[in-house]
Amino acid sequence: MNNPGLLHPDFVSEVSGIIGASASQITNVVSKSMMAVGLIIVLGTVADLIQIWIKTLKAKRQKN
Repeated sequence: MNNPGLLHPDFVSEVSGIIGASASQITNVVSKSMMAVGLIIVLGTVADLIQIWIKTLKAKRQKN
């Protein structure tokens, strides 16, 4: 049985190429996911501020 082992240079270079591609793809997906999460947080905050503003306007109208 001819087994070069895990540290054979050809095997190491192939694995590093696979990991490099996977790492860049994972980085891309994670960065897009974080942008989406950030956008959801911003939109949620804006929606909360609009709801507070509407409640304030309704309260002012009821007092007058």
